[in-house]
Amino acid sequence: MLSVTKQRGCVVLHTTLKKRKGDDFMRNYVGRVHCPHCARTFNFKVSKRAKTNIMLGDYVLKRKSLIEDFEITCNECHHKLPMKAVIRWGQLVAFELGNKKLNLAEYKTIPEGTYALFSYEERQSMFMGEDNLEIINISKLPLAVGVFANVFGKRWRVNKIFKEVSATGNFDTFICEVSLETDSKQQRLLILKDRYFPTLKEVNWRKPRKTGTKIDDLIKLSRYDFSRDKEIVLCLDNINF
Repeated sequence: MLSVTKQRGCVVLHTTLKKRKGDDFMRNYVGRVHCPHCARTFNFKVSKRAKTNIMLGDYVLKRKSLIEDFEITCNECHHKLPMKAVIRWGQLVAFELGNKKLNLAEYKTIPEGTYALFSYEERQSMFMGEDNLEIINISKLPLAVGVFANVFGKRWRVNKIFKEVSATGNFDTFICEVSLETDSKQQRLLILKDRYFPTLKEVNWRKPRKTGTKIDDLIKLSRYDFSRDKEIVLCLDNINF
């Protein structure tokens, strides 16, 4: 089913996913959502048979903007949940829960990162890079030392919290030292940037030097690119926004 509207000079297509034979769908969206009925967070996959997964940050259409309706079932309480996939200029930029009307102009494309260089399974096996099942809003995170963050399907304990602060005092990124719940020797930096994916990097606090040397993809995946014009500040108190 297809309908067309206009938002600020942009033609927006609204479609509804329909089943093909079996449980195959037009697009196999994969992501993470918080159920409003049972308060559990779970991973969803629209089609169990499809071999290709479409995740946040992926490009699925050529320069088109699209809002697509689909439905998932909570793994825990089995409630049916209406969902919307938001595609901006060909890129899947958001999953929204519910039937509310969306303003496409409020959505921006997601900056390209190492998630485009390695598959989700490769990043998950190394505990490195972006977990692009969800996009975070740092103002809504229960961020504190001792809490656990779920990244790549594992629970990571937050041991220290830092923030990157500009010369004007602004910040949009937290850097957390974390350790795996089941193996405390497995440590990472958890990068929490507003409106981006939770990201794991190796524990390496060196800032980059200006060199002409080309950096290979594995280094890009594993090392966090600290900004040379920002200060790293340890958070001693509770995080307040």
